[in-house]
Amino acid sequence: MVFVHRRSTRPALAALLSVIFLSTLSAADAGQINVTLTVDSRSTIRTIDQQMFGLNTAAWDSELGAPITVKLLEKTSARSFRYPGGSWADGFDWTKPRWPGMPMTREFGALVEALHGDGVIIVNYGTGSPQMAAAWAAYCEANPSSNIVLGSDSSGKDWKTAGYWASLRASTPLTHDDGLNRLRASHSAPYPFHHFEVGNECYGSWETDSHQQRQDPVLYAQFFAETAKLIKLVDPTAMVGAVITGGDDGDGDQQESVVNPVTKAVHSGWTPCVLRTLRGLHSLPDFVIYHIYPQQPGLEDDAVLLSAPQSWTSIAATIKTMIDDYYPEAASHVQLWCTENNSVTFNPGAQSTSIVDGIYLADSFGSIITTSFQGYYLWCLRNGVSTNYNNDPKLYGWRRYGDYGILATGKSEPNSPTDTPYPTYFALELISHFCAPGDRVLTAGSSNPLITVYAVRKKNGAIGLLMINKSPLSTADAAIAIRGLRFSKSAQSWTYGIDQDTAQANGEEGHIASEELPTKGNTMQLTLAPYSMTVVQSIQ
Repeated sequence: MVFVHRRSTRPALAALLSVIFLSTLSAADAGQINVTLTVDSRSTIRTIDQQMFGLNTAAWDSELGAPITVKLLEKTSARSFRYPGGSWADGFDWTKPRWPGMPMTREFGALVEALHGDGVIIVNYGTGSPQMAAAWAAYCEANPSSNIVLGSDSSGKDWKTAGYWASLRASTPLTHDDGLNRLRASHSAPYPFHHFEVGNECYGSWETDSHQQRQDPVLYAQFFAETAKLIKLVDPTAMVGAVITGGDDGDGDQQESVVNPVTKAVHSGWTPCVLRTLRGLHSLPDFVIYHIYPQQPGLEDDAVLLSAPQSWTSIAATIKTMIDDYYPEAASHVQLWCTENNSVTFNPGAQSTSIVDGIYLADSFGSIITTSFQGYYLWCLRNGVSTNYNNDPKLYGWRRYGDYGILATGKSEPNSPTDTPYPTYFALELISHFCAPGDRVLTAGSSNPLITVYAVRKKNGAIGLLMINKSPLSTADAAIAIRGLRFSKSAQSWTYGIDQDTAQANGEEGHIASEELPTKGNTMQLTLAPYSMTVVQSIQ
């Protein structure tokens, strides 16, 4: 269901970080790691945005609108959702279901509203038009009385007015379906969708692209400019995002080139050409969209994956530099979003359903919130099982199949009936105890790269800590010191590790372990089990 995705754009740095991580891992034995973790409660890095708590959803997910979906997601941190699903978006006609009962915008909207969240819509670049995109925005957000004319697309199709589509959203289904009943949602108020991505990975040969020149960054930028203009005509408060990659070269059709105004070097990559063209069109994206899957299929390695989150700082800096160089007027206005992240570019194997992927997700979240990224979305809610890819026994875990989803689909998955949570689900549950939108990220550090720590000051004044032990064998004896704050007499902890994961293999229901911990002044001692994720929150 998911096709080829963007690999890491900083291979040299990633390789270096992997070497450092692997050398530390090999030096650790199966005994105890003594580690000092420090937090400075007086040093704030940033405030966490709502869009950092993101999760991809898909139109092929038959349970997207089911009550069980809301019930399970209520326990997680996910409150911002992306639809209709990666590569599907570039051939997706939002007005027509592909099969009876396929989740449409109304089911997606019901999910987002039930969770008091917000939604991101990926509009169709591959086979769609700016008018088609604007009509979708109108369906989601316009007032039924709106007389804004959307115009006709290049094929001559009249996309009517914004009010026409909003009226469909507000109306009730007819007794005799005229072909539009799936759009009738009895929903007079707009949906909470104010973010629109123009296409998905449009630089990639794996994407549907019906334009005369496929994967052309100039054509894409022109399409983006027209689409953004029409969407903002419908909703001036809407934010529209443009697809980029993480480097000056590579991707796209490679027939365009641009001179970097700062370095004077010539580059033919997708991002420089898109930014240069948008600048010439005076079209300013509200955010840029980056995807990363740090491994290639068949080459998965647990230690390599667990070293990857260290790259987020350099990724953010690289993207910011490109915006500064090619579109300097945009530098202070354009947000950085990662709207897809998981372990392997395609063909997920056993690693994707193991605790290693859950640890990677938690560590990746902790790392990215210390950067300038303002949006972060995991791939994905439900995806589907794959049994024929990399199930090498060298990869840790008891599940010998792959699945990008945080919830099982129940198809040929031993010990994992429909909606069984995978370790990535429990990572999102832990994050919900760690932080929330509006919390402030604090400076934190560890004396050992196998043990990472992230910290926040919550809105109620409490300190939240996320700690990860990336050693498969060694227990960590952690001494935690917080500068500028005294603990109360106790703190609450939540942990998911090997013991909790393997309990599911024995037929037990998955869960997170929780306990109350003693504290002393501004210090605390804590034992972190091998391959574990732990959240601690001070009790105020």
